[in-house]
Amino acid sequence: MKILQLTDVHFASYPFEGKDKKTEALIRKLIDSNRPEMIAVTGDLVWGVERESLGIVEGVLDFLDSFGIPVAIIWGNHDSEKDFGRRELFHLIDRMANHVKKENRVLIGEREIYTVDIDEENRLILLDSGDYDELGVGHYAFIYPEQIEAVRERAPKDGRACHLFMHIPVAEYDLAKKEGLATGNQDEEVCSPVLNTGLYGHLKYGSNVQNIFCGHDHDNDFSANYHGIGLHYGRVTGYNSYGSLARGGRIIDIDGLNVESYIVE
Repeated sequence: MKILQLTDVHFASYPFEGKDKKTEALIRKLIDSNRPEMIAVTGDLVWGVERESLGIVEGVLDFLDSFGIPVAIIWGNHDSEKDFGRRELFHLIDRMANHVKKENRVLIGEREIYTVDIDEENRLILLDSGDYDELGVGHYAFIYPEQIEAVRERAPKDGRACHLFMHIPVAEYDLAKKEGLATGNQDEEVCSPVLNTGLYGHLKYGSNVQNIFCGHDHDNDFSANYHGIGLHYGRVTGYNSYGSLARGGRIIDIDGLNVESYIVE
């Protein structure tokens, strides 16, 4: 199974205009060049503060649908910042012809968790990491304890190898970077939640999660094996956002229990 991870796409118009036209062309190129069997979007598909942004989301989802490839989407902190929340976005997802079937789905507040079994040995878990810290401890949202338990229930140690997709990185990305374990671009502070509720520790101790794939930080695209769990950034995809890296994506190639990933531009 070859998966193309897109992240921080930040579409702000539909029909596409300006920099969004470059993003559209890049996505077409990445799909034509790499021929993925699935697309995984790890958040910030759109700028949710734009006027008429719900209509923009609808148009962007139609664009992704047009490739005829299964798509798995999880939301980021910028996707629902204005006049609507996650629940309105779920209704638009339900209209898609090619979104993956959401298995083992649960809502915790407005945050969604679901799974996709890609073969007998591998499962994808899509986790909504939220937007902003409702307690005011830090800036970005923390993972609820109920979310951690839900992920563990969907990734038992005696089950399939699991690969977790989310938007905001956990704090262990920063530890891996500081310990010299990261390879790839690491040109930005890791913007994880200040309030660390222990997702990584619970996954390490009580789950079969082997890799985490995130986005959020546009000048990071590094990978690190941190005590047995692979921590990976995608490559920022959208031109309508900050960051000095060339725009692109990450290919995740899963062949049985062998998982390889690399950046594409």
